[in-house]
Amino acid sequence: MRHAADFVSARPNCSTGVSRLRIAADTNVLIDLADAVESVLDALAVIEQRLPDSEYFVTPSVLDELAYFCDLEQDLPITVSAKRAME
Repeated sequence: MRHAADFVSARPNCSTGVSRLRIAADTNVLIDLADAVESVLDALAVIEQRLPDSEYFVTPSVLDELAYFCDLEQDLPITVSAKRAME
């Protein structure tokens, strides 16, 4: 099972080999992944099955959004989910 930590920050691909397909994860995907939402887990399983050599990444704006949610009131569900996604 994938975890939010499996997604890496966007960085240039400087390899000289064949480039892998890069798939960006949006904020809601990481939050749903942290919450183990079944439809997101199923979707990622299908992507992994059909595109096994792909690379997942998270853009800086998504990290900013997660950080914003982490700074909200401690008892909000979105705050708990965002903190779990950042782990």
